[in-house]
Amino acid sequence: MVEIPTDTCWWEVHGLTENELDELYVSARHNKHWNVGGYKLNNVAAAVQEPLTSTPSSWAGRIILWGHDWKGPFTIMEGNHRMLAYAAAKTRPALNLDVYVGISPSFCFWHCDDPGSSLFQ
Repeated sequence: MVEIPTDTCWWEVHGLTENELDELYVSARHNKHWNVGGYKLNNVAAAVQEPLTSTPSSWAGRIILWGHDWKGPFTIMEGNHRMLAYAAAKTRPALNLDVYVGISPSFCFWHCDDPGSSLFQ
């Protein structure tokens, strides 16, 4: 992905659960239909209603999150559709995912709280 700051430090984090869903945001500027409720995962999931077609334990590839610090908020850089489907599901299987988390103090075009890059506007 372009526009991820080069000073991002990457971490492998074990055990993303439902308790953290409120801290997650979909990738900003990725899809015009996701610009609801400030890109907050739960708000977008309610509006978009993607179907959950597989359990989180069977998902191929890790969810990738990005933020400025460990307090959040965190933007989903990879796995937006899977997380939207999970958040929209009426009945949800247990969520306990290993994820990658990038942390950087620099602005990121895709992050919900950061200004967009002039390259894409």
